[in-house]
Amino acid sequence: MSQENRKRPIQLKFRVTQEEHDFIMEKVKLAGMQYYGDYLREQAIKGYVIELDYSPLKGIAREIGYIGRSINQIAKRINTTHTIYKEDLEEIQAWMKRNSLIGFTNQMKPGPRLQAPASAFL
Repeated sequence: MSQENRKRPIQLKFRVTQEEHDFIMEKVKLAGMQYYGDYLREQAIKGYVIELDYSPLKGIAREIGYIGRSINQIAKRINTTHTIYKEDLEEIQAWMKRNSLIGFTNQMKPGPRLQAPASAFL
């Protein structure tokens, strides 16, 4: 069939590793499609890429690390002295009041490269 008579005359080519190839072929099977070109075309046209900003979670993880270390120090002191200090309890309560995790999920937002599906442009 000549190029002029084809429904899609432009051909796109790209290279993948063996692992990427196997992964794509598995997704083609799971999608119930016979040809990988059909799958890739559908993904390129109707799919979209979402990039999230995880920086708020990094801050939370750092804070949780600080909390863990503080709790371990308090636990070690309690186990060593067999005494619970009022200051330790007050420190934990103050941290809990200052650093409620409520609201951090509202800080999650898409990264700068949110791409809309191609159908949004049709």
